[in-house]
Amino acid sequence: MKLAVSNKILWLAALLFWAILVFQFFNSNSNEPVYRTDEKTAYIRPEFKVKEKFELLPVEKDPFLGTLYTRAKTKKKSSGPINSKETRPWPNIQYVGVVADTKAKRPVFVVNINGKQQLLKKGETSGELTLVNGNSEEVRLKFNGAIKAFSKIE
Repeated sequence: MKLAVSNKILWLAALLFWAILVFQFFNSNSNEPVYRTDEKTAYIRPEFKVKEKFELLPVEKDPFLGTLYTRAKTKKKSSGPINSKETRPWPNIQYVGVVADTKAKRPVFVVNINGKQQLLKKGETSGELTLVNGNSEEVRLKFNGAIKAFSKIE
């Protein structure tokens, strides 16, 4: 019987402890005063001050060294086309032939430029010469923006 009585007392103590804890939790906010705001005092518009305006004076000399500043003159660029390319003559060019494999998609053209043999594919550049296109009969080369056709020598 002692065990049953002690169990009842422990249950009663635990229940009392939790009741006090819950009561303090929900009752804790009731002691604080409630502040109410009126629409007139809810928002006060801040006052803005007008900033002082100022201008910087142009600087003519260094304040520490006393030397005068000089501005470099800028050159105006002309908006028109510039024809400053030198008109150099075409080099000595001879078209020798084409080397092509049956499986090759891009043939290789043999061209003598100033006595030196060059192997060029379409779009390749040798010096300032660019191979534009070609076939077994002739090649077209670009030099200084001009395109010229050269026939095969025999």
